[in-house]
Amino acid sequence: MPTAAQRFFCPLRTLAASFAVAGASTACSGDHDLLAQRPIDAAMPMDVGGAADVRAEESRTGVPPADAREASLEDRFDASEPPEPPEPPGRWTFTWLNGLVDAPSVRFCFVPVTGDREMRDRVAPVPAGGLVFGKSLVLTELREVDLSTMGVQPYAVVGGDAGAEGGLGCAAILDAQDGAVADDGALRGPVAVALPLIPAGTLTEGRSYLGVATGCALRWPYADPDADADAGSISDAGDSEAGRDADAGGDADFDADAAVRADVAEGGSDAARGGDGSFDATEDVFRIPDRAATCGGSSRAPTAGLVLVRLSRREVGASFGLQAVHASTAVAGARIVVERMGGSAPVFSAELMPNQIVPRDGLSAVARDDFGSSIGAAALRVASPVSAFPSAVFSLGSALAASGIEESSLVEGDVLSLVLIGAQPGQNPGPARNAARVAIVRNAPPGGAD
Repeated sequence: MPTAAQRFFCPLRTLAASFAVAGASTACSGDHDLLAQRPIDAAMPMDVGGAADVRAEESRTGVPPADAREASLEDRFDASEPPEPPEPPGRWTFTWLNGLVDAPSVRFCFVPVTGDREMRDRVAPVPAGGLVFGKSLVLTELREVDLSTMGVQPYAVVGGDAGAEGGLGCAAILDAQDGAVADDGALRGPVAVALPLIPAGTLTEGRSYLGVATGCALRWPYADPDADADAGSISDAGDSEAGRDADAGGDADFDADAAVRADVAEGGSDAARGGDGSFDATEDVFRIPDRAATCGGSSRAPTAGLVLVRLSRREVGASFGLQAVHASTAVAGARIVVERMGGSAPVFSAELMPNQIVPRDGLSAVARDDFGSSIGAAALRVASPVSAFPSAVFSLGSALAASGIEESSLVEGDVLSLVLIGAQPGQNPGPARNAARVAIVRNAPPGGAD
């Protein structure tokens, strides 16, 4: 079998089918379609982005098969459109965003790979305290990695004390993971999920890169109910196979859900019971969330993947520059719109398929006054081009704050990307799983551009 390096033809041609992206609006061509599109059904697992079940018998000591787990990005230029001017020179930066749906906080290991050998002992999990959902980490280097000659194998570390001060290093976590499954299926320690391999040579340009860990890292804990099952039988289905998974410790984040379901089976929570112990049917009871609309995929296997794009840092003068990125495994297609509060026309609109960035090479310029009374007062809307889910509306100010960006810090000339992550809009996936959100990252983070 050829090595990952042999399969990687050119750093400009492959950068992540799982992370890959960048593409275009479905309504236009040209500079919106410079990246080859890979048709993806959000209801089907992404073969490059789907993380293997960490409890399977397959060994994790080596690099996952690159034909199924290798990230790639392809540049495909449309000669019918004039090319965009080249990106201005800048420092290398790698913004890493946690978009994993089923974990409140995750640590990541970026393991150097030479040939088919992982050098796990060289790295520690980052950040030490974990990266919460929707927050990003800006890296100005990948330690111990020569990007021109080494691949990078990212791992998402969920649960346990991995990465905490004095906690386990990446080598200990991953080596323990390889034999972490007991005979009864219980996990001994944190769960390490392999994301797609980033081949050598992929990240060598002096560009601003964005990587988004997306999908669900853990196996879906609930049994799929029959299509015609009623609410009672759905609860029973959840209490059967999913309950057994929980009892065996098969899912790191399942205990709370198991307790809720057990409580429902007994007649509801204390708040839902009357003084005589009777059950008040008017109170909400636990309902199993929609798997495909939460994690994507067509089975209960993990769907964790990686979306990788190159962000533009072109100058936009006295305006703000915007791009949009689709990084949700639960959404087939989406329209991301910024609207002036009370305005009749959007100031920014992008239609995206999974793993795309729009505009592909360049930015949409928006003047400060276009946002309304303030930047934060503008509305941020996520809609479906085909009415597959209800629109979700956020204030731009709340999205900035949740992403760790102070509105007062924004000045004309700043360039930002709006990144769709989480479950499908309109879904309430319940505790330990994250609803739809638009995270915002700086294309030229401090210290990362000249």
